[in-house]
Amino acid sequence: NWMKDKAAMSRENEMRGAGRTRNRGVNGMDARATPELPGHRMGWKPFEGIKMDVRNRWPYYKSDWKQGFNASYRILAPATYVFFANIMPSLAFGQQLSDGTDGELNGVNVLAASAMAGFLQSIFGGQPLLIIGVAEPLVLVYKFMYTFCNDNDVDYQAFATVTLFWAGGMMAVMAILNTCKYIHRFSRFSGEIFGLLIAVLFAQQAIVGLVDEFKKDDSSSEDAQEYSWRLFNGVWSILLALGLLLTSLLCVQARGWPFYKGFIRKFVAEYGMAVMVLVWSLIAYIPTGRPSGVPRTLDFPDLFDTGDSWRVVTRLSNLVSWQVFAAMVPGFIITVLYFFDHNVSSQLGQQKDFGLKKPHAYHYDFLLLSFYTWFSGLLGILPANGSLPQSPMHTRACAVLKKDAVKNEALMEEMIEHGEHHGHTYRGKMPKRGSRVALVVMDQEKMESPPLPPEDDKPFFIREQRLSGLLQSLLMGACLFLYPVLQKIPRSVLWGYFLFMAIESLPGNQFWERILLLITDPKKRHTVLKAPHMAFLETVPIRTIIYF
Repeated sequence: NWMKDKAAMSRENEMRGAGRTRNRGVNGMDARATPELPGHRMGWKPFEGIKMDVRNRWPYYKSDWKQGFNASYRILAPATYVFFANIMPSLAFGQQLSDGTDGELNGVNVLAASAMAGFLQSIFGGQPLLIIGVAEPLVLVYKFMYTFCNDNDVDYQAFATVTLFWAGGMMAVMAILNTCKYIHRFSRFSGEIFGLLIAVLFAQQAIVGLVDEFKKDDSSSEDAQEYSWRLFNGVWSILLALGLLLTSLLCVQARGWPFYKGFIRKFVAEYGMAVMVLVWSLIAYIPTGRPSGVPRTLDFPDLFDTGDSWRVVTRLSNLVSWQVFAAMVPGFIITVLYFFDHNVSSQLGQQKDFGLKKPHAYHYDFLLLSFYTWFSGLLGILPANGSLPQSPMHTRACAVLKKDAVKNEALMEEMIEHGEHHGHTYRGKMPKRGSRVALVVMDQEKMESPPLPPEDDKPFFIREQRLSGLLQSLLMGACLFLYPVLQKIPRSVLWGYFLFMAIESLPGNQFWERILLLITDPKKRHTVLKAPHMAFLETVPIRTIIYF
């Protein structure tokens, strides 16, 4: 009864304009502290932030699983979507790593790292919607380490393992000393710039990959027929990549089609992208009479033929003292990279626009990341961390419409795209891809957990659960045993999917929206206000926005 009275009083105070009301949680703190301001009043007392995260998050652990299982078969849509969003970059990064280290490390190491860390995060992590994977900057660090070891006659894999020991230790110390409290200094502006950088990197890698399809595999001479097939491979790769890009973008907008029945449109929107990856991979093999190497495929090794990287611990004695201390330098670089990348990924996956109800756990998750890093070093695989743009994509994929929020499917999608905020239309766009939104008309599930803050006016809610992350990590692990299939995937399909992910990460990014506004014809800018738009366009002059 006290909790009901407290909630009623909070709603009444909010209606009276008393400002933002805090709903006291299990430890006397805000049950849903603002993600952008975690522990900003916290001191340097060791383990203070970790203890706070555990106290805040533990009461919701049961509901994390309950919400996932209550979704029944509908949970397969976000799980499948984020699985493809995670495995395709992992395969490409594995190819880059293999090329840059002469096969010392390869796609098996990358895929195993993503699967293992994702599995542990889904079970033990504080933020279940966070997606764990290997990022492009880490691959670059590993390439530079290989060059250093090759020039100085150092055991590369042993050196990489010691590097992860240093990095894991530094991250653990940072988590214990509550350094994640400074995540609030990463504003939305800086986070969106970083997100836009990742989108540019995906597009850049896709373009570089397609250009490489025209190049020879080696320096040996070739006759006229081989030259013709190489040109054909390049042009064919561009067609395959663009075909996958266009059909995937078409499928994710299927909910707005006027064609077919609703259940067909829903299936195409939720699973069409995955089907397109399979379809275009098969189309790549249609040309007859082609030589080997057309199309070019992944160099993915057999699971049980990956060298002795799994037994790297037995070779640590090969390193001398100066090499052990030299590993501190790349270890520090990885620590700084992960502090920013991991926390910003978690932050962007918990934006205010999503209206999440459960607490964050930055300090606790960063401590877990240090354990993942140590464990990865012991196994001789790469360390994984929070991924962009997969994490916010996963959150959007778990969106569900509330019952009676809208009256028809077209309006349903429109409202999910733009949301509502505090009684008026919220015009800061959520990304508008219907495929990632489970448009299921149902009541919000009741959770056996401490009282949550009063509901806002958003017509949707996010299913904050662990099951989709668990399923995608299990699928990643299962692919390790499907290496004969992975070895048949054309590289051009990867480049097409990279372009798809680059474009998919742009909607909802206000920095990108302002860039579009910058190049909009001044005579047409008034039309922007007639369509769903960002809220600040109604109060901030256009000239000020352009200066900003």
